[in-house]
Amino acid sequence: MSLAYSINLFGSITHYASGQAAVFYGSGFMRLNEVFGMGAVSGFLALAIWAVFGMPIWKLLGWW
Repeated sequence: MSLAYSINLFGSITHYASGQAAVFYGSGFMRLNEVFGMGAVSGFLALAIWAVFGMPIWKLLGWW
C-alpha cells in the first residue's frame, strides 16, 4: 500500500516523473511552471486524502 501511495504522489510532481508528464511538457502543451504548480497541487491533495482517509483505514485494518 505504501508503494501505491508513493507511485501516485511522485508520478505527478515533476515533468519527467511519469510518461504522460514528459509528453505534456515535451510537446509544449504545458510550461514548466505549470507542471510544477499542478504537481504541487496534486501532491498536496494526494497527501491530504491519504492522511484523512488512508490512515484511519490502515488503523482499522491493523496495519498501523
